[in-house]
Amino acid sequence: MGVKSRFEFTKKNDEMSHNMEEQNSQMAKENSIYNIGPVIQSRSGLSFLTVLTFSCEALIACAKQLNIMDEECGDGNYGSILAHSANAIKLAIKEGRISTTRPFLTFMQISQIIEKEMGGLESGIYSLFFDSVAKNFLRFQSDEQITANMWLTVLTFANKMISEVSGTSIDHRTMLDALIPAENALRDALNLGSSPVDAFGEAVKAAEISAMQTVHMSRSVNCTINKTFKYPDPGAHAVGIWMRAAYEEDGSDECEGCQSIGNVKYLSNEHETRTSFLSAQQSLMQDIGNLLKYACIRSLSCEVHPGKEGVCYFGDEYRGHVLSHTFTLKDAQARGFRRWCSFIVFMRDKQFLLNMWPFLIDNLKEVIRELQDLAERRYNAEEAECPQRAMRLTTANSGASCHSISIKQSRTLTDITNEKHVFVRIHMWLVWILSAGARHFIEIFPMSLLDDELNYNFEHQIETEEGFTLVNAKLPVNFNFNWNDSELLPEFSEIAEKSTAVILRNLKRILGKDQFKQLLYSCLIGVQVLVRGPKIQRLESLYGLSSLVPRACRRIKTQTLEYMDPDTCNFIGVDTSVAVPLPCASVCRLDIILNEHKVGNTKSHIVKWTGILPTKLPTLLIKIEKLLDNEKLGNSVFKAHFATLQEEWANIAKVVHAMRGRGHRGDLSGLMLSLGAGPQDKKLLDAWSMGLPSNPA
Repeated sequence: MGVKSRFEFTKKNDEMSHNMEEQNSQMAKENSIYNIGPVIQSRSGLSFLTVLTFSCEALIACAKQLNIMDEECGDGNYGSILAHSANAIKLAIKEGRISTTRPFLTFMQISQIIEKEMGGLESGIYSLFFDSVAKNFLRFQSDEQITANMWLTVLTFANKMISEVSGTSIDHRTMLDALIPAENALRDALNLGSSPVDAFGEAVKAAEISAMQTVHMSRSVNCTINKTFKYPDPGAHAVGIWMRAAYEEDGSDECEGCQSIGNVKYLSNEHETRTSFLSAQQSLMQDIGNLLKYACIRSLSCEVHPGKEGVCYFGDEYRGHVLSHTFTLKDAQARGFRRWCSFIVFMRDKQFLLNMWPFLIDNLKEVIRELQDLAERRYNAEEAECPQRAMRLTTANSGASCHSISIKQSRTLTDITNEKHVFVRIHMWLVWILSAGARHFIEIFPMSLLDDELNYNFEHQIETEEGFTLVNAKLPVNFNFNWNDSELLPEFSEIAEKSTAVILRNLKRILGKDQFKQLLYSCLIGVQVLVRGPKIQRLESLYGLSSLVPRACRRIKTQTLEYMDPDTCNFIGVDTSVAVPLPCASVCRLDIILNEHKVGNTKSHIVKWTGILPTKLPTLLIKIEKLLDNEKLGNSVFKAHFATLQEEWANIAKVVHAMRGRGHRGDLSGLMLSLGAGPQDKKLLDAWSMGLPSNPA
């Protein structure tokens, strides 16, 4: 017994000793990994992780744009794949799983995350790229401080590795079309003595310009045939995005342009409305400041018209909605003699922003025109004194002054325009735009949902500590969803108790899905709906169907002694004795037959229309059908939901109509897409625009 016990005890000691040796070996291995390669100072290490985080945020924000670019020669999911990995890297940084001081370990960890999360060819390329970056840091001595030349070395070898493995190089529409020019620009700038930050800035510019130029390339590794491309290569464009994000986030050294305003703030008070307008370099609210930073990067990187000035919308419910107007200013000292700039308008409310689109764009164009005139006068004066193009060609050959020119920092807007108070002028312009916009554009709550007895008592107001005013604070706001439109037309008083939800559901049940869809489509796109039959049933049908369109679009004749053409009314009711036209595409007839006149098993309601339903139906029609099919929704909920849908599409029609009223006769499909509408909705929007003023501007 004692021998056995000693044997077991000895065996356990051997096992414990073996396990401890394994653990010590593992710890030694891990410690050795943590302690090899060049180092980043601890203070700079945190900034390094911030830069990585911001690069990930930029890729996530631009995912949709990269997906659109990828549709030309890929699966249309390149942006989503990168965003997925970017989210994983962000999470690892947040959880402290990414090294802050050893670049070798940092990029090795990133490579492993990408390999695990991405999948597919993209995973292999990016994982290999960062793995090569990591391993090439081992070319340098451990504990040596990181330098700009080290970054150049690892980038050079990583690019070479990607080129050898993929069998591609520059001009093949790949990520190398941005990485190789960035490498060359970084090398040239460092050789000329530029600071690391300025050299990195030159590399970023080279990557962006080369990425944009891929749109003119006719061949791609992802396409089997040569073709003309509409967008730059998504891989090269993505490199430009994350490089630009990394450069902009590194705020330790800022150029003159980044410090144009500095700590100066401009304040204007509008006493009449008790509103203050403040212009400053940074937002006073940190959360808004971060969102604005992302919007600024996107407005000058991925959300642009390739190679030209223009307006675009981007955003989502999480990062806010942005209207961006990109433009250029002439600058004799800038690359290409032009400086790219943009005005952005940021709002939380997408519909409100897009409703203001025509007003904002027209006025921002005036501001831009003023700035461009000032910049052009300065440019012409400088060119007359010393032509920059000729001087650059001369210095490029001699090399005498090229160094001094290349390391010049970006000029401020004050220098470019030669206007000492340019920011004061911009401040006053923007104050006027915001003030005038606030007077002419307000958010409208659908008043049909409010109790008609609600009164705003401005004599009894309560001022809060936060500066808000509570109006009618002691009287609750009651929603009355049983309110109806019958008072608009006395003829509908006989069916005032009927709910539109009940009427429309009964019609769908009687007519069947196909015929009801024809009737619904006709109502929404402005085809005249003629209801013929007994009075009560006729009134019910007209009341339910006319409620599908906004009040301004309704021209109703509930009972006429003779037929009226579509120009006079779009909803008409007649008795069975009145002569009506034969069914056609411009008139949709709904015949209601009394039971005593029915023959066999025929329906009591029959739709007669010779038009053809499109393959893709209007978005609103599909939503209404789903709403009617949901029997769980009560009448009041149905009415509230439908009022919201109607208000949404009426606003879309207003925006499109306003753009046309201001002379924009071209293709508005891009604007419609940003509003959530498509080509299938054009007829509906055209019909609903008929109820709006002819010149909404």
